[in-house]
Amino acid sequence: MNIISKMQLIEADKLASLYVGEMRGNGFTPSKTKCVTSDKPFRVEFQNGVLNKTVLPVGRMADWAKLLPDNARIEMDFSPECQTGEYYHWGKVALKSGRSQITFQSWREYGLTGIESVPPIRFEDAGTAPDFHLVNPPDVGHLSDRLKAQKSGHKFFKLREVELKAARDLKGMARGQVSSLEIIAGGIDRRTRCPT
Repeated sequence: MNIISKMQLIEADKLASLYVGEMRGNGFTPSKTKCVTSDKPFRVEFQNGVLNKTVLPVGRMADWAKLLPDNARIEMDFSPECQTGEYYHWGKVALKSGRSQITFQSWREYGLTGIESVPPIRFEDAGTAPDFHLVNPPDVGHLSDRLKAQKSGHKFFKLREVELKAARDLKGMARGQVSSLEIIAGGIDRRTRCPT
């Protein structure tokens, strides 16, 4: 039996959010790839004796997990297609905790455009326990700290854009005032001339 905790799914959502931020920074938009939408469909791998690969909406999975109690243990059941070695198959992953259950299906229309260069979100068993644990890439570090830094960088970028727009607007208004003054000055100059 494959078991995962609520917190592991929430941590996976944080890692997906980090990847989404990097992809948006590289110019990806929802029209280019659905990976940067709120569903956050990413390649996901589960290694527990057998490697199961599929494309799952990590954001939706975390949203479902947040509805469960904090100590919830979630049973996972993988369809045989998840073991074929291809991400594009129509594999299903069923999650169940108590009476709550949900099934996620790998959808081809999610589109993997651009995430070929992004490492998959990977879970491994803890050795003796059958529980899955998220494997953070070595260059990521602490997820919460990286997300905070990314968000503050995004906020700084937005503030900078607002300030640059305000500066452009101010320059445009200044040009308009100078043009008005030149017109007025030209009219005054014509009226004050003495006829010859």
